[in-house]
Amino acid sequence: MKNRITGRSAFLALLKDEGITHLFGNPGTTELPIMHALKDHPDLTYVMAMQESLVVAIADGYSRAVRAIGADG
Repeated sequence: MKNRITGRSAFLALLKDEGITHLFGNPGTTELPIMHALKDHPDLTYVMAMQESLVVAIADGYSRAVRAIGADG
């Protein structure tokens, strides 16, 4: 059997390769595959907010506080 990787795991691996440690979001149905794949990437921290503008504000505050990049979506 060949080694296979799903698109969602490849996406999360790419984020980690780029130095992303935190993901910020307000997940909907289109993000569910990514949410399910996060269990296989325990070194990524997901921060959920209940409204999109709050996600942006939290991600911005995080990046300013730690001087690092986070990903929001």
